[in-house]
Amino acid sequence: MNKLKPLLRFFEKIEKLKTIKRALRVSDQSHQESPAEHSWRMVIMALLLAENLKIKIDIIKVIKMILIHDLGEIIAGDVWFTKKNKKAEKTKFQQELQGVKKILALLPANQAKSWQKLWLEFANRQSAEAKFAYAIDKIEVIIQRGDLHYANWERKNILTVILHWADEAVIDYPQFKPLWK
Repeated sequence: MNKLKPLLRFFEKIEKLKTIKRALRVSDQSHQESPAEHSWRMVIMALLLAENLKIKIDIIKVIKMILIHDLGEIIAGDVWFTKKNKKAEKTKFQQELQGVKKILALLPANQAKSWQKLWLEFANRQSAEAKFAYAIDKIEVIIQRGDLHYANWERKNILTVILHWADEAVIDYPQFKPLWK
């Protein structure tokens, strides 16, 4: 049991991801979505898209990336900005990286190092799996916006950001374009 104590502390801490409120509401408008809900749908999307489009990637690695990509939000919250802003992007990255490091520090050192490396690979889109997971991240939000219908969006000026995300998401996976066109 001693070996498992650090894992138990980690499991308790990551539960907080269910309590973070994202900018988006769920489709029935009953509550703001959590990063955990967002990640859940991302995993389903990744599995089905990889299989249906016959994309040759390490799907387990993709799933790991998806499941850890928002861990930093446990500490940093849902850091969000609406315009292409390098300073804001760098600040968001640093806040989330510090959050990830703090959360992963609860794990045994070898796992913490491995998972941090995986998080950085995703954040910097350094592999086919990272690019795939990143595309799924953006596409999930685009679909979520569609589920909400424009009249229910919390920010009416967000359309240009979403269109930028759409273009960015398909750079490496243009076969995803039919998902929102």
